[in-house]
Amino acid sequence: MVDVFFNNWDNSGFNNSRPIDTSDPTYVIVHGYQSTGGNPDNNFTPQAWMSEMAENIRDLEGNDANILVVDWQDGADTLNYPAAADRVDDVGVEVANYLLDQGVNPADTTLIGHSLGAHVMGEAGEELRERSGEVDLLIGLDPAGPEFEGGWFSSANPTDDRLDPTDADRVVAFHTSSTLGYDDPLGDFDVYVNWDDWFQPGSWNFADNHSYAHTLYNDLLEGNQFPQNNGTIFSLSTVQNDSITGSKSVDTFAV
Repeated sequence: MVDVFFNNWDNSGFNNSRPIDTSDPTYVIVHGYQSTGGNPDNNFTPQAWMSEMAENIRDLEGNDANILVVDWQDGADTLNYPAAADRVDDVGVEVANYLLDQGVNPADTTLIGHSLGAHVMGEAGEELRERSGEVDLLIGLDPAGPEFEGGWFSSANPTDDRLDPTDADRVVAFHTSSTLGYDDPLGDFDVYVNWDDWFQPGSWNFADNHSYAHTLYNDLLEGNQFPQNNGTIFSLSTVQNDSITGSKSVDTFAV
């Protein structure tokens, strides 16, 4: 069993004595491969993007939200990527168990995961749907491709072993890396970001492209909007709008 820690974000930092208020909406953020959400061994220090995202959500919601930053470094911090990928289901079940134990309402819950974390949240969403009710919104930030999308000698994982549209009422997937991310559509709404460019803004390698997904989502949470050449605007409301479905190409270089 992988050690999983659930850190409660208060204002500008963790406060694990803060109780879960089941009358408030709940946001859950989880990391991917070779990453951390904060645990006793690192003095509860999460990745910078996770802290930024938790604080951005707090700024949007005020004090009326539960914001959980999940750590599964015990299973993710290994050179053996396939082993980490094999732990996704177990971690997802642990996330679901925790939320159910806390009495959280799935219909008022948003799950957010990067890379392998996107598939963790897919499993969590599936568990919650089967045992309690459907999650409101699931955001997959460049869901991991290797070990999930198949290749020359293997087929793609079945939907119950990866993120898919049934894992929440609305599943949105950001695609920012064709090398490390899952290339085919995975959600109700799939956003292909700068898909014809070699590198994402501020990126110089494929790992940076992979990380751009959480950079972009933080930008959206902060209120940034991206005008498109066709006259539309890509913003947080685009992501949250249930009527916008299918696959969409987005250019964040456009002015």
